[in-house]
Amino acid sequence: MTVHRHAPPTDVLFSGRDLSFAAGGRTVLHPLDVDLTAGGTYGLIGHNGSGKSTLLKLLARQVRPTAGRVRLNGRDLEDWDGRGFARTVGYLPQEPAAPPGLLVRELVAYGRYPWHGTFGRFSDADRTACAEAMTLTHVDHLADRTVETLSGGERQRAWIAMLVAQRADCLLLDEPTSALDVSHQIEVLALVRDLCQARGLTALIVLHDINMAARFCDRLMALKDGRLIAEGDPAALLKRDTLRTIFDIGMGVIPHPAGHGIITYVD
Repeated sequence: MTVHRHAPPTDVLFSGRDLSFAAGGRTVLHPLDVDLTAGGTYGLIGHNGSGKSTLLKLLARQVRPTAGRVRLNGRDLEDWDGRGFARTVGYLPQEPAAPPGLLVRELVAYGRYPWHGTFGRFSDADRTACAEAMTLTHVDHLADRTVETLSGGERQRAWIAMLVAQRADCLLLDEPTSALDVSHQIEVLALVRDLCQARGLTALIVLHDINMAARFCDRLMALKDGRLIAEGDPAALLKRDTLRTIFDIGMGVIPHPAGHGIITYVD
C-alpha cells in the first residue's frame, strides 16, 4: 500500500527521514519518514512485531537508527546533550519498574532530575512542578502511597505524572494501557489527550485497541512488517480495505452511536 502523506507542517517537533533499524541480521524497520507536530496526539498501531516499539525507541534515543536521521526541534538527535534531551522528551517503556518502597511523590520527583542534576538542590520550582503534575494527573491524594500498592490505572497515572513534572514537550508512551481494564484505559488515554490539548504537548502512543486509538488520537500511523503502510486521521485511515491490509483480517467500520468517531469490528 502506498503511504499517502501531506506536506510536513511547519510546527514539527520530531522529524525522521529514511529511518531504518536492523539487528541480528534482520531488518526490524524499513526506511520510513515520520513527523510529529507540536500539540498532536498520535497513535501507533499494527501487529505485534511490526516495529512499533522499535520506532518509539529510535525517537527516545534508546537505540540508534541503522540508517536515516531524526531531528528534534530542527536539531539532529545526536546533537542534543542528555539533560537537554530529557527536558524535551519523556519516554515510558512497556513495563516501567519502580524500586520497592518508593512513594508516589518520590517517583514524580524523579522527573525533575534533568533540571537540577545528581547533586543539585531540590528547589521551590521543583516542588511546584511536582505538585502541579500530581494535581493534573489526579494522583495528589496518592502522594504518600508506595507505587507497588497502586492499582494499574493509578500506577500509570503516577508514571505520567513523573513525565509531566519533567516538563517535557513530547511524551513517547509504549502500550500504556496494555494491562488495564476498559475504564482505566479510557482514564489514562483521556488524561494524555487532555494534557496535549491543555499544555500543547505532543504524544506518540503505541496502542493495540483500534477503537481506543481512533477515539483518543488525532492521527494514526500503521506499521506492518517494519514498514509504515498507512497514515492519516482516524476517519480517513479506518476503512475496510486499509484495515484488512494492516491486520490481515476482515474488519467493518461504523459510526460511534454516541458520536465518538468510528468503531471497528471483526467481520
